[in-house]
Amino acid sequence: MWLRKVFSRPRTVAFRLTLWYAAIFLLVSAGVFSSIYFLVQAYLVERIDRWLEAEAQESAAMLSQVSLEELKEDISAEESAIGEDKVFFRLVTAEGREIAVSDLSVWSNFSLAETMSGRVNDSVPAFQTVLFPGDRHKTRIVQVFIAPGVIFQMGQNMKAEDGFMARLKFIFAYVGFGAVLLSFSTGWFMARRALSGVEEVTQAARLISDSTLDRRVPLKGTDDEIDRLASTFNSMLERIQSLITGIKEINDNIAHELRSPITRIRGSAEMSLSLESSAEELKSVVAGTVEGCDQLLSLINTMLDISEMESGIRNLNCSVIDISEVVNRGVEIFQPVAEENGIGLSVQTPISVQIRGDTRKLQRALANLVDNALKHTPAGGCVSVSLKEKGGEVSISVRDTGTGIPLAQLPHVFKRFYRSENENGSGSGLGLSLARAIVRFHEGEITVESVPGEGSTFTIVLPSVG
Repeated sequence: MWLRKVFSRPRTVAFRLTLWYAAIFLLVSAGVFSSIYFLVQAYLVERIDRWLEAEAQESAAMLSQVSLEELKEDISAEESAIGEDKVFFRLVTAEGREIAVSDLSVWSNFSLAETMSGRVNDSVPAFQTVLFPGDRHKTRIVQVFIAPGVIFQMGQNMKAEDGFMARLKFIFAYVGFGAVLLSFSTGWFMARRALSGVEEVTQAARLISDSTLDRRVPLKGTDDEIDRLASTFNSMLERIQSLITGIKEINDNIAHELRSPITRIRGSAEMSLSLESSAEELKSVVAGTVEGCDQLLSLINTMLDISEMESGIRNLNCSVIDISEVVNRGVEIFQPVAEENGIGLSVQTPISVQIRGDTRKLQRALANLVDNALKHTPAGGCVSVSLKEKGGEVSISVRDTGTGIPLAQLPHVFKRFYRSENENGSGSGLGLSLARAIVRFHEGEITVESVPGEGSTFTIVLPSVG
């Protein structure tokens, strides 16, 4: 059943992982089985060699104590005890002439040339494995000088060892077949278990695409790769939901904010068409229409700037700039306005502070804050701008002694089109929202502190250079 499930999904990641796991498992198993097989085979051959060498040493020791005839009799007796079909003994000269030989009647394919193929140069035993023609089993042979000019040759049939190795290969084949099934089943189980979290993310994404963005992928709390994937996916959903909510709010705000000026422009145009107006009156209507269109264009451009920076698609002309110079120049522009309204405007900055940013955008953000402070500060009050650098950050504070902001309104001051109760409908309500968008695009943050009747303080914090 599980094999059917495996092979029914040949293009899935789980199937490929199963194949990889099975292939690696089989390669390792084949390596282990092969190592065991050859080690066992080498051990059996080594055991035969030790026995053959011991027999050769024993024969050499006997030849030094007894005659050649007595050695022949002892060899024949030992051959009978072991079995004529299992071993054979020979004594030959260095030229290959037989001195003595055991009963070779059962060794029908015995070849003297093959048994003498291994060279014997001294008393060190020489071993060789020979497969006689027509024989199913190999023979292990030892040759060694046991006396000057006399070579002792002994061979043992490896039928028992070959049978043992054949059974071992059968066992390995049987176990290998089971290993194949085990590797596929284990690989499929491990792959499915490892990818279960991905399947949950996939199902959640399918449900979200079919229903609502409010759903989230459940986290298991294991902090593994799948859990981090689910967490990242949830963060992405929150970001998408936030953007969609923002788009809906923008659409609602645009509809609300553009209705009044468009209605006013249309009303003026209709009145000028329905009444007999002089050229001066028509010129005044046209001028009002142009002014209204300019306000609408400014409003739309500001909203576009905010949206592009908040979505991250706007590329700013960022470079290393002297923020002290930017602040001083921005405050200098508002000096005439402050003097005209009887408001003291001061600035305090270090000689030079370097940051990375867009000069024009930062000037616009600062201008919105200073303009907002001047609007809400009565005559006789003061507005102060200060710049400080500390701990790799630059802070710009705009402090006024104006009317202040009620505590309940503080969380809303940076929202688009938000106007406090004491503004009497003046302004577009986008100045502070644009300032926050610019600051955040520069990887900074803007905050506000206010006490009603005493004034407000807006603070921009930006990363410094170096």
